[in-house]
Amino acid sequence: MQGVKMRPFWKFLSVGALVLTVLLAGAVSLTIGWRPFLGPRARALTERKFEATPERLARGRYLANAVTGCMFCHSTHDWQAPGAPIVEGRVGVTISWLELFAKVSAMTAELCFHLCRTIIFARCRMRIWHR
Repeated sequence: MQGVKMRPFWKFLSVGALVLTVLLAGAVSLTIGWRPFLGPRARALTERKFEATPERLARGRYLANAVTGCMFCHSTHDWQAPGAPIVEGRVGVTISWLELFAKVSAMTAELCFHLCRTIIFARCRMRIWHR
């Protein structure tokens, strides 16, 4: 009994897939490397404890508020007031996913409305309606 012959199309397809896989692996190795796919190297955890002092708390507040700006995004804002100030008592408290979804949905609907209005206005001015 003779071995099964592979059809030319399937042979071409399998060799092409193999070559593509090797080229892709080489491209990843030469460009970004495998670390984004494998994750960061983790060091062993230690049992070190740091003393909580008022100076360290002040330093943390300074870093979170002034240097990195963490509290601007991770706080609830009064978007109706000028300058969108952070709501009193809501520093470091973000909105829930449901509130975020409602805001994004409303913003998306408003954006679509303005985009459609702009397109219609432009077509009216240029008189390029399809007949």
